[in-house]
Amino acid sequence: MSDSANAVIAILDECLNEGRFNFDTISERVEDIVNLGLVVRDYNYDEPIDELQDLKGRIEELCGQMNGHFDSLKSIMGEHTEFYQELHEAADNLISQLLSSLENPGDDSLENLRAATEQNAPLELVYKLETMLEQKHANPIIAETDQDTLYMLDAVFGELLFVEAYINGLLDDGDMYRPEKIQEIVNEFHEDVERWRNEDEDEDGNGDEDEDDGEDEDEDVDVDVDVDVDVDEDGDEDEGEDEGECEDEDEDEGEED
Repeated sequence: MSDSANAVIAILDECLNEGRFNFDTISERVEDIVNLGLVVRDYNYDEPIDELQDLKGRIEELCGQMNGHFDSLKSIMGEHTEFYQELHEAADNLISQLLSSLENPGDDSLENLRAATEQNAPLELVYKLETMLEQKHANPIIAETDQDTLYMLDAVFGELLFVEAYINGLLDDGDMYRPEKIQEIVNEFHEDVERWRNEDEDEDGNGDEDEDDGEDEDEDVDVDVDVDVDVDEDGDEDEGEDEGECEDEDEDEGEED
C-alpha cells in the first residue's frame, strides 16, 4: 500500500505545484495510478490507511484549484458554457466517488464509483470534449482571449486521465486500453492545436501581404493622380486657347456677313 500510495502522492505534489492536473506528468506515470487502484481493490483492512487519507487530502486540494480552470473555460466559451458546466459536474461526480473509495475502501464505494463511471466514463467525456474542440466556433483555443486555454484544457484532460487510470486498476483489473486511448486522443489533439496555430500564422502572413499590396496600389494611384492633374491643367489651357480661336473665327464670319 505504502509504495503505491507514495508514488501517486508524488504525482499529486507535482500537480499541486502547478495548480492543476498536469496531463504530461500523469501520462508519463499512469501505471502508478493504475497500481493504486489495484491496491485499493485488494485492501484487506488490516493495513493502516494513513496514505489513503493523504491522497484524499491532496486530491481535494487539487480539485479546488481546478474549479478556477473550469470557470475560466465557461466564461470564455459564451454560448457553449452549458457544455463545460456539464463536463465540470460529471468530473466532480467521478472525483467525489473516487474520494469515497479512498476514505472507505470496500464493496459499497466501489459499486458507487462503478455506477458513476457507467453514467459518465472518463474516456467518453474525453471523446465529447475532443469532438467539441473540432468545431472551431466552440473551441477556446481559437477564441480571442489573453488566457492560456490550452493550459486549462490539458488540466481537464489530465484530471480525466487520472480518474480513468485509477478506475482501471480498481474495477478493470489494470486493463490499460482506456487510459491509453485517452493518451492517444489528447496527443492527436495537441497535433491539431499545432495545425490550427500554423493556419492562423499563415492567415496573418497573407493579411500582411494584402496590406503591403494595398500600400503599393495606393502609391501607384498617387502617381497616376499627379500625372492626370498635370495633363488636365495643360488640357484646360489648350482648350481655353482653342475656344478663343473659335470665337475669333466667329467674329470674322460675322464681319463677312
